[in-house]
Amino acid sequence: MNKLMSSLLPKTTMINGVVQKIELDIFTVVNNGICLRAKKAFSCLVEPLVGDNVSLFIDAEDVYITAILERKEDSVIKIVAKNGISITAKDGDITLNAEQSINSFSQKANVVISEVSFLSSIVTLKSKTINIITDVYQGFMDNVTLRHKSLSKFVDGHEEHQSLSSRRVIKGSDIHQVEESITTVDGQMKIDAKLINMS
Repeated sequence: MNKLMSSLLPKTTMINGVVQKIELDIFTVVNNGICLRAKKAFSCLVEPLVGDNVSLFIDAEDVYITAILERKEDSVIKIVAKNGISITAKDGDITLNAEQSINSFSQKANVVISEVSFLSSIVTLKSKTINIITDVYQGFMDNVTLRHKSLSKFVDGHEEHQSLSSRRVIKGSDIHQVEESITTVDGQMKIDAKLINMS
Protein backbone atom coordinates (compact mmCIF):
# COMPACT_ATOMS: atom_id res chain seq x y z
CA MET A 1 0.00 0.00 0.00
CA ASN A 2 1.46 3.39 -0.97
CA LYS A 3 1.36 6.62 1.06
CA LEU A 4 -1.68 7.98 -0.81
CA MET A 5 -3.72 4.87 -0.01
CA SER A 6 -2.51 4.82 3.58
CA SER A 7 -3.61 8.44 4.00
CA LEU A 8 -7.11 7.65 2.75
CA LEU A 9 -7.60 4.59 4.91
CA PRO A 10 -7.17 4.13 8.66
CA LYS A 11 -4.02 2.34 9.88
CA THR A 12 -5.91 -0.74 11.06
CA THR A 13 -9.35 -1.38 9.68
CA MET A 14 -11.77 -3.88 8.21
CA ILE A 15 -13.32 -3.06 4.83
CA ASN A 16 -14.82 -4.96 1.96
CA GLY A 17 -14.03 -4.90 -1.76
CA VAL A 18 -14.36 -6.72 -5.06
CA VAL A 19 -11.57 -8.86 -6.50
CA GLN A 20 -10.59 -7.43 -9.90
CA LYS A 21 -7.45 -9.37 -10.81
CA ILE A 22 -5.38 -12.33 -9.60
CA GLU A 23 -1.64 -12.65 -10.21
CA LEU A 24 -0.07 -15.69 -8.57
CA ASP A 25 -0.79 -15.22 -4.82
CA ILE A 26 -1.59 -11.49 -5.07
CA PHE A 27 -5.21 -10.30 -5.40
CA THR A 28 -6.12 -6.84 -6.69
CA VAL A 29 -9.19 -5.71 -4.72
CA VAL A 30 -11.11 -2.48 -5.40
CA ASN A 31 -12.82 -0.50 -2.61
CA ASN A 32 -14.49 2.83 -3.53
CA GLY A 33 -12.23 3.21 -6.55
CA ILE A 34 -9.04 2.42 -4.60
CA CYS A 35 -7.02 -0.59 -5.79
CA LEU A 36 -5.43 -2.63 -3.04
CA ARG A 37 -2.97 -5.48 -3.45
CA ALA A 38 -3.94 -8.15 -0.95
CA LYS A 39 -2.79 -11.58 0.16
CA LYS A 40 -5.12 -14.37 1.24
CA ALA A 41 -5.14 -14.77 5.01
CA PHE A 42 -4.14 -18.17 6.36
CA SER A 43 -7.61 -18.57 7.91
CA CYS A 44 -9.37 -17.93 4.56
CA LEU A 45 -9.43 -21.47 3.18
CA VAL A 46 -11.71 -20.86 0.19
CA GLU A 47 -9.74 -19.56 -2.79
CA PRO A 48 -11.09 -16.13 -3.95
CA LEU A 49 -12.13 -15.65 -7.57
CA VAL A 50 -12.45 -12.55 -9.76
CA GLY A 51 -15.75 -10.81 -8.95
CA ASP A 52 -15.94 -12.04 -5.36
CA ASN A 53 -16.99 -9.56 -2.69
CA VAL A 54 -14.38 -10.10 0.02
CA SER A 55 -13.61 -8.86 3.50
CA LEU A 56 -10.22 -7.15 3.92
CA PHE A 57 -8.11 -6.56 7.01
CA ILE A 58 -5.64 -3.69 6.70
CA ASP A 59 -2.78 -3.50 9.18
CA ALA A 60 -0.03 -0.95 8.53
CA GLU A 61 1.52 -2.05 5.22
CA ASP A 62 -0.26 -5.41 4.88
CA VAL A 63 -3.66 -6.15 3.36
CA TYR A 64 -5.28 -9.57 3.84
CA ILE A 65 -8.42 -11.18 2.44
CA THR A 66 -10.03 -12.73 5.50
CA ALA A 67 -13.28 -14.07 4.03
CA ILE A 68 -15.41 -14.28 0.92
CA LEU A 69 -18.66 -12.44 1.61
CA GLU A 70 -20.50 -13.07 -1.63
CA ARG A 71 -20.03 -14.88 -4.92
CA LYS A 72 -22.49 -13.91 -7.66
CA GLU A 73 -22.04 -16.93 -9.92
CA ASP A 74 -22.19 -20.57 -8.91
CA SER A 75 -18.80 -22.20 -9.18
CA VAL A 76 -16.64 -24.94 -7.75
CA ILE A 77 -15.36 -24.02 -4.28
CA LYS A 78 -11.64 -24.61 -4.03
CA ILE A 79 -10.21 -24.98 -0.52
CA VAL A 80 -6.45 -24.49 -0.30
CA ALA A 81 -4.37 -25.15 2.82
CA LYS A 82 -0.61 -25.60 2.55
CA ASN A 83 -0.25 -27.50 5.83
CA GLY A 84 -3.41 -29.60 5.69
CA ILE A 85 -7.09 -29.25 6.58
CA SER A 86 -8.68 -30.47 9.79
CA ILE A 87 -12.47 -30.26 10.25
CA THR A 88 -13.95 -30.89 13.68
CA ALA A 89 -17.59 -30.83 14.76
CA LYS A 90 -17.91 -31.11 18.52
CA ASP A 91 -21.66 -31.25 19.08
CA GLY A 92 -23.02 -31.44 15.54
CA ASP A 93 -22.68 -33.10 12.18
CA ILE A 94 -20.55 -32.36 9.15
CA THR A 95 -22.49 -32.68 5.89
CA LEU A 96 -21.01 -32.57 2.40
CA ASN A 97 -23.56 -32.26 -0.41
CA ALA A 98 -22.62 -32.11 -4.07
CA GLU A 99 -25.02 -32.06 -7.02
CA GLN A 100 -22.48 -33.65 -9.36
CA SER A 101 -19.46 -35.30 -7.74
CA ILE A 102 -16.99 -35.19 -4.87
CA ASN A 103 -13.41 -35.90 -5.91
CA SER A 104 -10.65 -36.75 -3.45
CA PHE A 105 -6.99 -37.30 -4.31
CA SER A 106 -4.44 -38.16 -1.66
CA GLN A 107 -1.26 -40.18 -1.18
CA LYS A 108 -2.60 -41.62 2.07
CA ALA A 109 -5.95 -41.53 3.86
CA ASN A 110 -6.81 -42.60 7.40
CA VAL A 111 -10.52 -42.81 8.21
CA VAL A 112 -11.82 -43.80 11.64
CA ILE A 113 -15.62 -43.95 11.86
CA SER A 114 -17.62 -45.85 14.45
CA GLU A 115 -20.70 -46.30 12.23
CA VAL A 116 -21.14 -45.95 8.47
CA SER A 117 -24.25 -45.97 6.29
CA PHE A 118 -23.18 -46.14 2.64
CA LEU A 119 -25.83 -45.80 -0.07
CA SER A 120 -24.79 -45.94 -3.70
CA SER A 121 -26.26 -47.14 -6.99
CA ILE A 122 -22.84 -47.74 -8.59
CA VAL A 123 -19.49 -48.32 -6.88
CA THR A 124 -16.20 -48.70 -8.75
CA LEU A 125 -13.27 -49.70 -6.57
CA LYS A 126 -9.78 -50.09 -8.02
CA SER A 127 -7.10 -51.08 -5.55
CA LYS A 128 -3.91 -53.14 -5.53
CA THR A 129 -4.37 -54.19 -1.90
CA ILE A 130 -7.46 -54.22 0.33
CA ASN A 131 -7.29 -55.24 3.97
CA ILE A 132 -10.64 -55.48 5.77
CA ILE A 133 -10.55 -56.27 9.49
CA THR A 134 -13.94 -56.49 11.15
CA ASP A 135 -15.67 -58.33 13.99
CA VAL A 136 -19.03 -58.53 12.20
CA TYR A 137 -19.72 -58.01 8.48
CA GLN A 138 -23.26 -58.11 7.08
CA GLY A 139 -23.85 -57.64 3.38
CA PHE A 140 -27.27 -57.52 1.70
CA MET A 141 -27.00 -57.34 -2.11
CA ASP A 142 -29.30 -58.20 -4.99
CA ASN A 143 -26.56 -59.19 -7.44
CA VAL A 144 -22.85 -59.78 -6.88
CA THR A 145 -20.25 -60.63 -9.53
CA LEU A 146 -16.70 -61.30 -8.34
CA ARG A 147 -13.84 -61.99 -10.74
CA HIS A 148 -10.53 -63.08 -9.17
CA LYS A 149 -7.26 -64.35 -10.58
CA SER A 150 -6.55 -65.95 -7.21
CA LEU A 151 -8.64 -66.21 -4.04
CA SER A 152 -7.71 -67.59 -0.62
CA LYS A 153 -10.24 -67.74 2.20
CA PHE A 154 -9.42 -68.80 5.76
CA VAL A 155 -12.20 -69.38 8.31
CA ASP A 156 -11.18 -70.37 11.84
CA GLY A 157 -14.73 -70.99 13.02
CA HIS A 158 -18.01 -72.09 11.45
CA GLU A 159 -18.83 -71.37 7.80
CA GLU A 160 -22.36 -71.79 6.43
CA HIS A 161 -23.93 -71.24 2.99
CA GLN A 162 -27.69 -71.00 2.46
CA SER A 163 -29.17 -70.46 -0.99
CA LEU A 164 -32.17 -71.31 -3.15
CA SER A 165 -29.94 -73.02 -5.69
CA SER A 166 -26.21 -73.45 -6.18
CA ARG A 167 -23.94 -74.25 -9.14
CA ARG A 168 -20.15 -74.67 -9.28
CA VAL A 169 -18.26 -74.91 -12.55
CA ILE A 170 -14.58 -75.83 -12.18
CA LYS A 171 -12.38 -76.28 -15.26
CA GLY A 172 -9.49 -77.88 -13.38
CA SER A 173 -9.42 -80.12 -10.32
CA ASP A 174 -11.60 -79.76 -7.21
CA ILE A 175 -10.09 -81.12 -3.99
CA HIS A 176 -11.87 -81.34 -0.62
CA GLN A 177 -10.00 -82.36 2.53
CA VAL A 178 -12.27 -82.91 5.53
CA GLU A 179 -12.25 -84.92 8.77
CA GLU A 180 -15.95 -85.68 8.57
CA SER A 181 -18.54 -85.10 5.85
CA ILE A 182 -22.31 -85.51 5.92
CA THR A 183 -24.44 -85.18 2.78
CA THR A 184 -28.22 -85.07 3.16
CA VAL A 185 -30.36 -85.08 0.00
CA ASP A 186 -34.15 -84.84 0.12
CA GLY A 187 -34.66 -85.58 -3.58
CA GLN A 188 -32.50 -87.01 -6.35
CA MET A 189 -28.71 -87.23 -6.21
CA LYS A 190 -26.74 -87.77 -9.42
CA ILE A 191 -23.01 -88.38 -9.85
CA ASP A 192 -21.81 -88.40 -13.46
CA ALA A 193 -18.14 -89.29 -13.87
CA LYS A 194 -15.84 -91.37 -16.07
CA LEU A 195 -14.01 -92.77 -13.05
CA ILE A 196 -14.88 -92.84 -9.31
CA ASN A 197 -12.32 -93.95 -6.71
CA MET A 198 -13.71 -94.53 -3.21
CA SER A 199 -11.49 -95.87 -0.43
